[in-house]
Amino acid sequence: MKITGLLLGWLMVAATALAQSANSPHTLQLDPAAPRPAAKLADVAWFEGHWTGTGFGGRTEEIWTGLDGQSLLGMFRLVQAGQPRVYEIITIVEEGGSLVMRLKHFTGALKGWEEKDKFVSFPLVKLEPNAAYFGGLTYRLEPGGDTLRVWLTVGHNDQPSTEEELVYHRVK
Repeated sequence: MKITGLLLGWLMVAATALAQSANSPHTLQLDPAAPRPAAKLADVAWFEGHWTGTGFGGRTEEIWTGLDGQSLLGMFRLVQAGQPRVYEIITIVEEGGSLVMRLKHFTGALKGWEEKDKFVSFPLVKLEPNAAYFGGLTYRLEPGGDTLRVWLTVGHNDQPSTEEELVYHRVK
């Protein structure tokens, strides 16, 4: 009975691992019809804070609120050559026993990229104590808690996807 339980547990872990494919060196995607990992908002409470850094050839900033209203709320800003280029409003919510990140993009002039009722969605693929892998987007809190690394896959039209890294430092 004990061996059967261990074997069943190993098979469940192996099935979960097989449900994930590398999307880029630091990001994963959920394979079709694969189950999403169980997770709660409290599992990503470490996102909270004010973060500034670099990426996309400019200065980047993310601000994440604490847990409230059954969500985490984030704001992203990219400034290039002294001009705001991109804004994002981001939420992380519990859905189907797991997490999903949703975001809307805006230009520096606050013109929306997505249609009025549309948004980009990133389902949770894998969760570790200080790393959250959403589909094509990974957040990792480095030891010490003052550096946050974000990797995302970016594709433009018919061009192959590339991986971008953003490195943030906690504003104190």
